[in-house]
Order: sequence, then C-alpha cells, then structure tokens
Amino acid sequence: MFFETERKDKLFCSTKCRVRWCRKRKHSEFPMEKKPTPLKRSRYRMDRPRKPRSNVPTEWFTLDDVWAKSPNSCILCGEPLDRSLKPWDAMAGVPDWIVPPKDGGELTLSNRIIVHRACWSRKASHS
Repeated sequence: MFFETERKDKLFCSTKCRVRWCRKRKHSEFPMEKKPTPLKRSRYRMDRPRKPRSNVPTEWFTLDDVWAKSPNSCILCGEPLDRSLKPWDAMAGVPDWIVPPKDGGELTLSNRIIVHRACWSRKASHS
C-alpha cells in the first residue's frame, strides 16, 4: 500500500520524511535525480506492538524496568555501567537478551540484561 498525500503537489508525508529522503539522496552512491515517489508503508508498524508467538511466555516491560532489574555492572566484562553516557558511546549500556528469542528464549523481563555497547558488539560478532 502506498502513502497518499492530501494534495497532488505534496511529495512527502511530513518534513521529517522529506529531510530523510534528501539525506539519502545526498549520501547515496547511486544518483537519485528523479522526483520522489510516495514511500511504501513500512512492513512493521511501530505504533502497534507485534502479536507475540502464542507458545512463548511474554510480558510487557520498558527499558527503565530493564535498567532497574540489571546489576550495576556488565555481565560480559564486569565493568560498571553508567546510564548517563550518550547512546553511541562504547561504554553506554544497551539491552540484550540472555537467551535470544530465536534460540527459544522467553520474551520476559527476566531474560533481559544491560551490557556495554562494546561488549554487545563483540558478543554479536562471535554469534
């Protein structure tokens, strides 16, 4: 399904959408000289939670819940976690699955932990 604009002369659904397209055009290795076409709706809608698999225990929780439950140190390296760091910092805490859902892990708070971004990247590259 395509996004349809309110007016025929309007090419983007929002300013954010226009800025994103302009950035992609500017940094793309392929020329994007044509006028933009309305974007396709994304496959997953972020405003609605996905329907959980019925055979896997599931509970709803927030990132704050994961931080509150996690110890004050990274379980992969043992170094302390600092929530005040910027998200792109290597020592910033990011949520991770103890047992990933693709390997049969539950979608519960008890299966989530906070680790350093650098540790998470190393772990992901070895999987």
